[in-house]
Formats: sequence, C-alpha cells, structure tokens
Amino acid sequence: TVAQRQQIDVTIIFGMVARPSSQLVGPVEEYWRFDNKFEPTNPWAQRAMMAMCNVPDKMRVVTGYCWIQQFQQYLVEIGKQFPSRDFHSDVIDWYTSDPNSGQAHLWFVNQKMLACKMQFWTDHSKEMGAQKALKYKKWWDEFVDGNNKVASVTGNRAWHTADAWVRAEAEVAIIKSTMDTIILSAACGGFGMLLFTGDPWLSAIVLFLVLGIISGLAFFMVSIMGWAIGPIEVVSLVVFVGYSVTFALHIAHDFAVVQEDDPMLLETEHWIEQKAAKKRSRSGVSEQEAVEDAAPPSTAPLAVSGKLVGRRLREARARTAILHMGRAMISSAASTMGSSAFLLLCTLSIFGKLGAVVIAVSFLSICFALISLPATLIVIGPAPGPFHKRAHAKFRRWFSCLRGGDISKPEDCDGEQRAEGAGSESSGRARLQGLVAGFKRPQRRDRTTHEGQDLLE
Repeated sequence: TVAQRQQIDVTIIFGMVARPSSQLVGPVEEYWRFDNKFEPTNPWAQRAMMAMCNVPDKMRVVTGYCWIQQFQQYLVEIGKQFPSRDFHSDVIDWYTSDPNSGQAHLWFVNQKMLACKMQFWTDHSKEMGAQKALKYKKWWDEFVDGNNKVASVTGNRAWHTADAWVRAEAEVAIIKSTMDTIILSAACGGFGMLLFTGDPWLSAIVLFLVLGIISGLAFFMVSIMGWAIGPIEVVSLVVFVGYSVTFALHIAHDFAVVQEDDPMLLETEHWIEQKAAKKRSRSGVSEQEAVEDAAPPSTAPLAVSGKLVGRRLREARARTAILHMGRAMISSAASTMGSSAFLLLCTLSIFGKLGAVVIAVSFLSICFALISLPATLIVIGPAPGPFHKRAHAKFRRWFSCLRGGDISKPEDCDGEQRAEGAGSESSGRARLQGLVAGFKRPQRRDRTTHEGQDLLE
C-alpha cells in the first residue's frame, strides 16, 4: 500500500464549470463558475451523485468521502426517504447537525447548495510515470463519463480532477514539444550568430557544434546520471541552448575579424618559427640551417613576412582567436561551475539537478569552444574578410569562367586553389590547356581535310 501522503487524491465535482483554457495576457476574470444546469433538488440528480460513490474495484480506492451517503443515512435516521423531496431544507438540517462532515465538500449561496464534491484516495503513487498516470486517468474518464451518460440533464455534467493528472499531462506535452522547441531555439541562436559574425558558413558551423553540446547534455542526464526524462530535464535542454552558444560565439566572432596582417597573429607565428628552429638545432642541425629549414620554400608565401594562405592561415587565425578569448572564457566557465557546485548539496532534488546540469553544460561548452570548434575552423573555416565581398569575388570568377575566361589568367577560374601552392596551380593550368588543345586540334584537322577535298574536286 502506498503511503498516505503519496496517494493520488481524485475529486469528482458537481455544479461547477472550469475555464476551458488559460488566459495568456491580462488579469483572469474567473477560474470557475457555478453550473446553472445542476439542480440538486431533482431526485435524479441526487441519484447521479450517489452513483459516483460506487467506484469500481480496479480503481483501488483506499478511502473515500461521499457526503451524499452520510446525507442518505441522516434521512433514514429521521424517518425520511432518499432522494429528498425537500432537498435544501434537509441538507441544511444535516449540515448544521454535523458541520464538520460537509464543510469542505459543499458550496452554499443564500441557503441553497449550488455545488459539491466527492473525494477519493487511491492506492497509486503520485510519483508514478506520466504514461501510467494518464492510463489510470483514462479509467476515471470512463467511469465518470459512463455515469454522466445515464444521468439526467440536471446532474450529468460531473467531472474529476487530480494533481497527478495535471503533472502527467504537462510532462507529456513538454516532452512532445521538446524537439520543436530545441529546433526553434537553435534557429534563433543561429540567426543571432549570423548577425554577429556576418558569415552564414561560420554560423552554420557554430550551430552544429551547439546541437552537439545539447546532445552531450542529454547523454549526461539520461545515460550517466540515469535521470528519467521529465519537466526539469526538458526545460534544462531548452533553456541552456542559449547558454551553450556563448563560448562558441566568442571564438567564431574573433576568428571572423582576425586578418592575415593582425599583429598578434604575426607575432605568434614568428614565435612558433623560432621555437621550431631551436628544436631543430637541439636535434643536431645548426641554428642557421634550422631557420632556413623552418622557412617555407620560395614558391610559397612566408609565414610572417609574406601572406599566410590556405590551411596555414586558418590555423593561425584559430590560434589567435583562442589566445584572444581563451583565458576569459576559461575563467567564466570556472566561476560558473564553482558557484553551481553548492547546489549539489541542496536537499531538494530540483536544485541538485540544476547544479549538475549547469556544471555539465559549462564543461561541454568550454571543451567544444576551445577544442572542437578551432579544429573544425582549421579544416573548413571560411576565408578572412566579409562574406558578401568574398561571395561577390567568387561569383565574378565563376561568371568569368562561364563566359570563357582567358586560360592564361588562372585567377579567373581556379580561385583559392591557386593560393594553395604553385604545384597545384601549374597542374590545374596544364589540365585546362590540355583540354583546350584537345578541342582545337581536331577542328584544325577537319578544316585541312575539307580543303584537300576541295582541291581534288
């Protein structure tokens, strides 16, 4: 048997009509009103109330309070029949004789009873799962609706309620809308990132990493902590979408604004070259030879004195972004996790869960921002400069190729591939020239053949 304080309390109400929906904005005029169609003076309405006390055994009712049964017993004791033909007078006499019995279950206005309720405590826990609670609620729906169908119009609008029904329906509704809400929140976050970075590709990269953080948070709650998906877990997944964007957005924005001539970028690259040269000198190579070996070949741009290009430029920009924002982000994440650690010691489970979620999402966000995001930007990050200018330049190159651009000007067609190295440039140019020569040579042979035939004729 379930402990009394954990038992589901089901209430059946006659004579009241609740609001069909909740008001979103403004003060609420009324939460409920009396049902004008309920007439307890009608004998059939009294029989309908009595029928609601005969709850089936499958409901597992432990205790219940049906005032109508006590009222019937009172009428028998004073020599009257049930149902009462003088209901209001008889029910007031019964109420005054034992006010404690009906004080919390009857509503009177001007010496007339306008509404009442029956209350039942069942052998089912309030902590039962949402799906089981809704299945149990369905049994009560069938019981109450079945009695309403056979009752007269003066007493056929009874309804039942319980705190467990409200919690179960809210939990199911929240879980069903979780994915839609996460997608909407991620879309709003992506739009915000697009406004700050000005680069759709960069925003898309950050957005996918944010979805990865949310997936990691869900794995932490379900698999590691073993929590059942409930309102707290769902709200955590939705609310922390915006928080998980913060760290990644700082790195992405700094990556977007860093150019190849940034002083900190050049200084860092120069320091890396010197460090590599010293490492080579320790391995048996002279320092002068190590510096010469560390320098790129003459056909490629120098790391510091010349232009950085391709993957090396993306790597330098990602490194500079981390150096700009890394310390501040680590300090912010550490302070957030430290302040949330005290919530783990709270007695209420909701605060303990909230503290664990904040620590987990902070840890995941800083790891994704400082490890996964820079690695992704090094591989597929966008080129420096505003997106609209890069898109316009690339469109002009493509358009020039479609119009039949001059092959002697490889910058018209090969785009960024030319910047990756002279070897790829020469091979691409050779392939294009080979294709053009292949198309032109057959035309010359055909023209010579036709001229020879004309001479013979």
